[in-house]
Amino acid sequence: MKQIYCAKCSKFMETRDVKHKTTKNNRQMLQGMCVVCGMKMSKFMRASGKGFINDTVNFLPFEMHMPGHNFTGLGTKLKKRLNEDMTPKAWSKLINRVNKAAYHHDICCEKTKTQKLAKKFVIKIC
Repeated sequence: MKQIYCAKCSKFMETRDVKHKTTKNNRQMLQGMCVVCGMKMSKFMRASGKGFINDTVNFLPFEMHMPGHNFTGLGTKLKKRLNEDMTPKAWSKLINRVNKAAYHHDICCEKTKTQKLAKKFVIKIC
């Protein structure tokens, strides 16, 4: 069973009769009934960073960085640019503060993927 926040019980509760629905504006949502109080509950599903543009950028054979930068731009291949200890390889050094900020952002995003945290909180965590 899925757990969805129940407004009447004021906590996350087990849910019965769970159904996947699509709203008028094409957002994905779960709907069900609270097993304790019987109240109707809904939960919007997170967008998972999928879509035509993200898929296209991720599968490009090259990276699109600002001239001279190693991490500032789209499609950075971290597995290619970083050592196992998450430090930049010798040929991929940080050249200025902007590039350093982009490097730290990429590291935080990579860590939050494995920690099941929302990406919108990346800046607060790191």
